[in-house]
Amino acid sequence: MKVEFLYGTAVITLPADVKKHIPRASQNDLRVLVALAAGAAASADALARACDISVGEVTASLAFWRGAGIIKTTDYVAPPAASAEPTAAPAAANEPAPYQMTGEEIERICSEHQDLKSTLDKCQQLYGKVFTYSEASVVVYLYDHLRLDCEYILLLCQYCVNHGQKSLRYFEKTALALYDKGIDSVEKLDDYISNESKRAELEYKVRKLFGFGERALTSKEKEHLNTWANEWNISFELVEAGYERMMANISEPKIHYENKILKAWHDAGINTVDEINEKDLPKSEKKSSSKQTMSSPGFDIDEFFKLAVERGKNGADENNNGENK
Repeated sequence: MKVEFLYGTAVITLPADVKKHIPRASQNDLRVLVALAAGAAASADALARACDISVGEVTASLAFWRGAGIIKTTDYVAPPAASAEPTAAPAAANEPAPYQMTGEEIERICSEHQDLKSTLDKCQQLYGKVFTYSEASVVVYLYDHLRLDCEYILLLCQYCVNHGQKSLRYFEKTALALYDKGIDSVEKLDDYISNESKRAELEYKVRKLFGFGERALTSKEKEHLNTWANEWNISFELVEAGYERMMANISEPKIHYENKILKAWHDAGINTVDEINEKDLPKSEKKSSSKQTMSSPGFDIDEFFKLAVERGKNGADENNNGENK
C-alpha cells in the first residue's frame, strides 16, 4: 500500500523512537502526542480540550510519554487532588508492606481521582498484565497515602520496567526506599535516575577494567563510584590513568586505593589526562626540575668574566691616557 501525506501549508514532527512505544500507547496517549506536536501544549486544559478528554487523562498520557523518554514536561501537569478523607501518616521504608485494599476501596478512590484511574491503567500497560487487587493496592497506596503524584508513579514504573524489574513487589520496595530518602518529587526522581544511569555506566566500564566479572560490589565501592561519576564528574579516561598509576604500585586493583589517587587529582583541580603531566609531576621529576633551575643561571659565567676583564682593561687604558695628558 502506498500512502502519500498531504502536508498543505504546515507539518508536525515526532521523534523516531515513538514507534517503539506505539504497541503500549493507548488512544488517549496518541491523541495527546499528536496534539503536542501540533502545538497545543499551552496548558493541560488546552490539551484536554484539543483531545476531548479529561485533564486527569492528559496528565496520565503526559507521564506515559515522559517516562518513555519522548518528552519533557514543565509546570502545566496537574498535581493529584487531595483526598477527601484523612489518610494515614507516610510509611517508612522498613515498615511492613501497605495494607491490602478491597476491590470496592480501589474503585472508590479511583472514582474520586480520575488521574489515578488513568495512571493505574498505564501501569498495567507497562507491566503487560491486569493487576490483582494486591498489585493495584501498591499504586493506590503510593498516590493516596504517600501523596506521590501520577507522573512520579509512572516515571518510576517505567524506570523499573526498563531495567527488567517487572515485579510489583520490587516497584513497591523501590518507591518506599526512595520516599524514605526524601526523593518524593518528580524533579528529585529525575535527578536520582540521571545519577544512577551515570553511576551504572561507569560501573560497567570499571568492572571490565578491574576484571571484577559478576562479583557484587560492596556498599563502599558503590559509594566511591557514585562520587567519581556524580560528585567529581570524572571521565573514564582519568579513571584509566588512575588505574595505571595504581598498578605501578600494587599487584591487585582496589577501588579504595584508586579513590585516593583520584581524590588527590580532584583536590589539585586535575580534570583531564593532559593536566596530570602539568600539575602532578612525580616527585623525582620535580626534584630534578628544581635542581636544574638552581644550577642553571640565566647567563654564561665564562662570558661574564671575559666581559669583566675587557671592561677592566678599557678602564686602565683610559686612566693611562689621562695621566699622559
